[in-house]
Amino acid sequence: MGHTPFGYRIENGIAIIDEPAAAKLRQLYKNYLSGMSLSKAAAEAGIPTYHGTAKRLMGTVHYLGDSFYPAIIDKETYQKAQEERKRRATKLGRNNKQTQMRKLQIPTHFHMGEVAAGLERDGILTGAGGKRWHTSTINKILRNEKYIGDALLQKTYTTDFLNKTRVKNNGLVPQYYVEGNHEAIIPKDICFQVQEELVRRRVVKTSANGKKRSYSCNHCFSQIVICGECGEMFRRLHWNNRGVKSIVWRCISRLESTGLECHARTINELVLQDAVVKAINQMLGDKSSYQAQLQLNIASVIRASQVTSVENIDEKLMALQQELIQKAQSKEAYDEIADEIFRLRELRQQTTVDTAARDEQIKRINDLQDYIAQQTNHLTEFDESLVRRWIKQITIWDDHITVELKSGVSIDVDA
Repeated sequence: MGHTPFGYRIENGIAIIDEPAAAKLRQLYKNYLSGMSLSKAAAEAGIPTYHGTAKRLMGTVHYLGDSFYPAIIDKETYQKAQEERKRRATKLGRNNKQTQMRKLQIPTHFHMGEVAAGLERDGILTGAGGKRWHTSTINKILRNEKYIGDALLQKTYTTDFLNKTRVKNNGLVPQYYVEGNHEAIIPKDICFQVQEELVRRRVVKTSANGKKRSYSCNHCFSQIVICGECGEMFRRLHWNNRGVKSIVWRCISRLESTGLECHARTINELVLQDAVVKAINQMLGDKSSYQAQLQLNIASVIRASQVTSVENIDEKLMALQQELIQKAQSKEAYDEIADEIFRLRELRQQTTVDTAARDEQIKRINDLQDYIAQQTNHLTEFDESLVRRWIKQITIWDDHITVELKSGVSIDVDA
């Protein structure tokens, strides 16, 4: 269960103000703004705590009120406290370091087994202190919402209070998702990219004959080279033709009994690499046309999404939260309001995911636009990282190759 901020308590999955604790919290802010140190301000307010904990209390944005927590501190007082914290930090010389968020690209050419092996090789222990890392442990870490500051409450529940037996909650009791429950250590945009990659790996490609192909990331062309004749994937082979060794890609229908008749050509890996270079250079040679197409793609993504505004949902949640508190305090029934709050929270979560997916697609298109604008020269050699970054699919035809980018642009090249 996630941590409930000081000043609140949870009743039936709803955050309620704990008035005695909230009064102490308001006094803490008042004392601090009067000139007291954090430790003294907390002690005088009746909150026995350390400096670091008091500092977190001063910076907890939940106290302003959000879709889950009702407001305890008014906005003016909160802002004055933050300004005072900054003033004191500057006076003590603690604001000299300038931090910049670095744009991160999530690498995708690895298996979780390789990650596990790397952690073991570096001597990093598991959370339980073990030396052995399992892929299931890494998978749980990548899916854990706590690293982005959120909390999913009641993942487990107690079935026997005497023996303190807890079991996994498979829907028997309600679960509650709380955003901004604590300080995040992973940015949400990075987390969403990771979740998108996990989904991409989970969606196993199904061949035209119904056979499922498992995910592979051994090579930058793995699972993205598709046969234009039968729709199967191409597989990488080490070829030895009369003593001449080479690496080629061939349709799986010509290697296995798939039930599909196929006469697709076998293609040398160097030809594939050359096709990618030609496709990118074709974009760079006609920048204005492709920039215009990419701009149209952005408009298309926006039109297709039509996601509900998170801000609008938050406004409705805030109003319902206040109404629920009033009914709870007057001991009126509030089941219908609670149900609507739960529904809106689920809608908000889905809206957040949809918005992130839309924004990520737009970001990909914008990144490609920037690349086209900034690239002054044509490519002279193949770059594997560009395939992993930009290419979604390469389709092999008898007389040409179609290179489809993740931004929605398709380019035909002779090969």
